[in-house]
Amino acid sequence: MADPSYDWAALYQKHRDAMYGVAYEVLRGSGRVDLAGDAVQEAMVSLMKSPPRELPRSWEALLVVTAKRRALDIVGSAAMKKGVEFSEEDVPGVGPPGDDDGLERREEMANEIRR
Repeated sequence: MADPSYDWAALYQKHRDAMYGVAYEVLRGSGRVDLAGDAVQEAMVSLMKSPPRELPRSWEALLVVTAKRRALDIVGSAAMKKGVEFSEEDVPGVGPPGDDDGLERREEMANEIRR
């Protein structure tokens, strides 16, 4: 088992841009890019509260995936508040490649959330 006393500040400094970038892309479709920083912060807090039991093979991968999940949570929460049907496939970069129908659905969802 790895020592759970990780240097969170150093990990954040090193990987924050990648975390922010993926959160921004997920939130862009819903028009809520202003919440990308919140997604990154929530990801860091989540990992600090429940650190990995073993040293991850890639800290960047773990941090980016966690930030992406938090951003998806934000989009899903906003969609639920507006009564909009939400699927992760509606988020850019999450659906299958070349899915043009997904783009149209993402635009519809973003318009509903903005109202």
